[in-house]
Amino acid sequence: MSIHADADKETKKGSFGYSDIQLYRFMFKFALPYKKEIINTLILMLLVSIFTVGGPLLLIKAVDRFSEANITEILGIEIIDKFLFSLRAFFQSITDLDALWFDVGVITLAYLFLQALIYFSTSRQALIIGLVGVKATQNIRETIFEHLQELDMGYHDKNEVGRIMSRATSDVDAIREFLGGAIVQNVLNIFTIFAVALIIILLDPILALVSFLLIPIILILAQTARKFSRPRRKEVRRTNAILMANIAENIGGIKVSKALNRSKENQLIFAERNSDRKHAQIIANKVNISFFTTLLFFSTLGTSLIVLIGGLRIIEGAITLGVLLAFLNMNAIMFRPIVILANFYEQLQDALTGAERIKALLDTDSTTPWNLERLNLENIEGHVRFNNVYFEYLEDKPILNNFSLDIKAGTKLALVGHTGAGKTTIAALLSRMYDPQKGEILIDNNEIKNISLPSYRKHVAVVPQDFFLFSLSIRENLKLGDPNATEDEMWKVLELVGLKKYIKRLDKGLDTPIHERGGRLSIGQRQLVVFAAVLLADPKILILDEATSSVDVFTELLIQKALNVILKDRTAIIIAHRLSTIRDSDQIVVIDKGKIAEKGNHEELLNNKSIYYKLVRNQLELSGLIH
Repeated sequence: MSIHADADKETKKGSFGYSDIQLYRFMFKFALPYKKEIINTLILMLLVSIFTVGGPLLLIKAVDRFSEANITEILGIEIIDKFLFSLRAFFQSITDLDALWFDVGVITLAYLFLQALIYFSTSRQALIIGLVGVKATQNIRETIFEHLQELDMGYHDKNEVGRIMSRATSDVDAIREFLGGAIVQNVLNIFTIFAVALIIILLDPILALVSFLLIPIILILAQTARKFSRPRRKEVRRTNAILMANIAENIGGIKVSKALNRSKENQLIFAERNSDRKHAQIIANKVNISFFTTLLFFSTLGTSLIVLIGGLRIIEGAITLGVLLAFLNMNAIMFRPIVILANFYEQLQDALTGAERIKALLDTDSTTPWNLERLNLENIEGHVRFNNVYFEYLEDKPILNNFSLDIKAGTKLALVGHTGAGKTTIAALLSRMYDPQKGEILIDNNEIKNISLPSYRKHVAVVPQDFFLFSLSIRENLKLGDPNATEDEMWKVLELVGLKKYIKRLDKGLDTPIHERGGRLSIGQRQLVVFAAVLLADPKILILDEATSSVDVFTELLIQKALNVILKDRTAIIIAHRLSTIRDSDQIVVIDKGKIAEKGNHEELLNNKSIYYKLVRNQLELSGLIH
């Protein structure tokens, strides 16, 4: 599969190009670790099928026992019948028990016993296979989540959060319903159909032929329905993913919507997406209902033919009334699974569609794989070098072209330039959120593509402009930097970023929950927590991408004081517009249209009176410091 096939092919008439066999193999792969449970389930299903066909056979005995005065057997099993005859004789010797009612009573008890066995076996196999479905889909979700962690940012840029969530939720649930019940039920139905078919052939081949004549018609109907149903189930999944994406986007941007009074417009857009989802579901339901009602018609037709021909056979003396009633019962048993196939077919199409979308996601390769088998860096000095790097987000629209930059270990380097010049892209490439299409990036003369990604990221930390805090406690968010950090170490970094006093005043201190995205903290406080987590990570290379843009002047002053200590003996790449953040850098590099326009320290670049000079002057004018 090509890179980002998942995103590119999710169109209204898109196809991921998998055959049904490939999708079955994909789903069953996750159930194979539970072979023992599956074998136990198959044994129980076989027993249920045997017990199920036993009921109509007992019905023959009961009806024929009423209609015939002299009968030489009760259940038709010689050893058991000898015992029952002896038991009947014993009761007749001490009571006036009628032989007919004794025989029918025994048959009734045998029938109830069979139903108890069916109940026990069915409930037991449903429990076992239900657990298999839950465990298998747990593995699928973990596989999806792990793969999403490895996928490069290009994939996440192309796919909305809601679409990705639908893979791990509704698509996985469709597979769970298939593996955890639907398929087992229909394997049981197949066993039952074959068992019933064998019995009715033995009872009367002519009546059996009447039932069998309808099966080819039903198979043709099923194949026809497949052609219509599958594309419509896929459309339901596609519109559902779009709807979830819209919901996730609106919830994520609720503050912007309220601030700009966009609630009405958003409701209209949501209503349109919801309507598309509704129409897709209605069309899919119509196909399924048409198939289901047609099956019911042929089931009823089969029953009518059996009554007609079976009545004639009774008149001829070829069969008994008990056999005809048993035939009607068995015909219902045989056609009920076929009718249930309509519901199963809908579940099957949902499962195949879900499997197709999940497999497309898992088959999407990352341009920045983890490569755990590659070089594992224990320690680095922090020498960074870009050699003739070419990078583009969109084809033939380069952001960086033949870009080269050498950053000595321990250097504090600032990147400045107009918006869209390529500064953040440089940071993203260095942190391996993306890999360049051409050229190389080296750390201590090691090309970063040849380094194990988890090992590499231990030494490189990024504080982005759009930072994110998880809905955990402050302690757990700090541990994102170092899972083994002690409480003393946490308080130390919080003091460095000026947040210790505030956290101490909270009732639960470090264990205070901060809600999703840090909702209980101000923007500046959230940024300081991110700083503290990065400090615990203790990286040799630190990238600050507009890291102080969201804090006030007082908070920025606290951060600057902390950074003077923190950045010592580290390689630091600082992207900022604020003059106070960059003026003390060892070197300032001005980026313009993906190239280095000029570089030097603050005084040198001011003296050049070029791009940097204009940027500084514009900032001072905006601040009202010059006119």
